[in-house]
Amino acid sequence: MLYRNDPNPLYYQLSERIKAQIESGEIKVGDKLPSESEMVESYGIGRLTVRNALSRLVNAGYLRKIHGKGTFCIASSLAAKKLNIDVILDMAYTYFVPYYIKGTSKVLTEHNCNFIISDSRDDSVRICEILEEILQKGSSGIIVEPSHRCGTVSDRLREAFRRLRAAGIPYIMIDSRYEGIETSYTMLDEQKGGSLAAQYFHELGHTNMAVVYMDQYKDSLLRQQGFTEKCAALGLEKPLLIPCGPDLEAHLVKKVYGSQISALFCYNDEVALESMHYIKKAGIRIPDEISIIGFDDTVLASAVEPSLTSIAHPKQVLGEMAARALLDLIHQKRPWPYINIFEPQLVKRNSCGKKTDKQRLFSKLKF
Repeated sequence: MLYRNDPNPLYYQLSERIKAQIESGEIKVGDKLPSESEMVESYGIGRLTVRNALSRLVNAGYLRKIHGKGTFCIASSLAAKKLNIDVILDMAYTYFVPYYIKGTSKVLTEHNCNFIISDSRDDSVRICEILEEILQKGSSGIIVEPSHRCGTVSDRLREAFRRLRAAGIPYIMIDSRYEGIETSYTMLDEQKGGSLAAQYFHELGHTNMAVVYMDQYKDSLLRQQGFTEKCAALGLEKPLLIPCGPDLEAHLVKKVYGSQISALFCYNDEVALESMHYIKKAGIRIPDEISIIGFDDTVLASAVEPSLTSIAHPKQVLGEMAARALLDLIHQKRPWPYINIFEPQLVKRNSCGKKTDKQRLFSKLKF
């Protein structure tokens, strides 16, 4: 019997009742449970309440839903302690994903979890499809890297995350988040990173600056915004904006020709290295005649000559933090939503120098 005046919700009471039947042996491994309709009639409760109760036991590893066949007992209490975690990442994003995988797998393996990694292809539609599949099969929890591309969040995606919450499946977003969706997340303060770069240039005496950015990515726009706002706060001229792409070299000539640009802030280290290539090609010395800052502090930053000053990104730590936070959410050791924002750090190397009278103007570049 379920009690409506009990402080515990009905779905929780029902899940605990079924779990007790499993642990006592009344329901054995392989047994098929009554259908949702039968439980609705038997307990006098709504279908959503039944689904939430069953999902809770699926997440805990006691039950498994098989489409078109029903819900089956798959484990006793001893075996049910192993969690099944879903990790959704853009596997083509080799810039960061190996670090995320290393961090998450380290923590999940330590805690004896099963985990499956799915490829999002940096596509919100694909992420939505994966989430809908997870809702069908069940999961103990989800780590998801949102698409980094700019665009509105679809109603379908909002509904998928809403259904996860209703089913009691905790999830955490890594490195970014979807606006307007209630979520736990762990990420870097991208705007603060851009602000740090502008502040450092200012300390070195630079007043005319440019930003190489990619307007299709959310993190690039946030970094650019932080840089631009810091320039305004310091009373500096608004930085020139240079779009990155196949025509970057041409854009550098068009946007910067005739300006007194002495400092360049780049979306990430890859973009910084490409820009450095064009600048060196023109015979301009780094940092004597122009200073450059990248972002993410990848292995590329220390491998180039001169070594690249960059904003550090806690790549592997993000993966570890996301996994640990998710496990705490599953075991209700943290309140929902869990939010952790990393403070960026500037890693100073040899690509930046003080502005001097000897610095050549970009107007003298010969491409």
